[in-house]
Amino acid sequence: MRILFLLKESLSGYRRYKLSFFLTVFSIFIAISLLGFFSYLFINAQLLVNDIRNRVQVEAFFYNYVSDSKADSLIKELYKIEGISKVSYISREQAKQRFIRETGIDFRDVLNYNPLPASITIEIKTDFITRDYISSLKNYLLETNLVSDVIYNQEFLDEIESRTSTFQKILIIIFTIVSISTILLISNTIRLAMQNKIDVINTMRLVGATHLFIELPFLIEGIIVGFLGSLFSAFLVYGLHILFSKLIIIEVLITKKTLLLLLTSMLVFGSLIGFLGSFFTIKRFLKESAFPK
Repeated sequence: MRILFLLKESLSGYRRYKLSFFLTVFSIFIAISLLGFFSYLFINAQLLVNDIRNRVQVEAFFYNYVSDSKADSLIKELYKIEGISKVSYISREQAKQRFIRETGIDFRDVLNYNPLPASITIEIKTDFITRDYISSLKNYLLETNLVSDVIYNQEFLDEIESRTSTFQKILIIIFTIVSISTILLISNTIRLAMQNKIDVINTMRLVGATHLFIELPFLIEGIIVGFLGSLFSAFLVYGLHILFSKLIIIEVLITKKTLLLLLTSMLVFGSLIGFLGSFFTIKRFLKESAFPK
């Protein structure tokens, strides 16, 4: 019975002021939707960077005088280096066949020898793919006097990571602004509801009601408003996910598990913001009201 009473009291204010209720839910919906949308984009961008990381390979080209046995010895040494997951050897003949297959150009019509060198492709574990690691690996390969050149697409990865870092900073700023704005919004709404109930609150104090008993309906009220606003936001973000999944120009890498975690986080965050907005407002209101504790 006590729980039903608290729920009834929590919703009584918004039954009287329906416009205020809908405006508050709508405002929270906009705020959480904005935060959820940018979080969705950031997660997808981060997954894209990780996918690019997994594709980063280092190619080392041997001098023409390097025999297969020497190349094999180098490969065995590379496997001893921490962070290297796989090394693939491409002979001169294999390089020639791949060149003809990919370009459609047969240089044998012009040259009577194979100008392509043998090479190795080195795959690196994701956690080790850094500029310093690849730079040191490049220096090691060149110092063997077996490798003439080392190439990799680290510059492209650095550019992607730089842009992702900028996007992350923007997300943090938006997250902070949205959080503060939402708390202030709920605080003002809850304060208005408490002003309308000032006589009831003071009467409850006179008959000996505790602060907790007075505060609970408003705390539940804030949680309900925050949950409803974030619930609609979660539906919007999910709808955008379905839309993006059908657009060829946008590569969606977010898994169902990650998406579910994001939507759940939005619901929890919205409810938490609603609770905090109510909590700080109630504490301040009761402290400043006619019958301080």
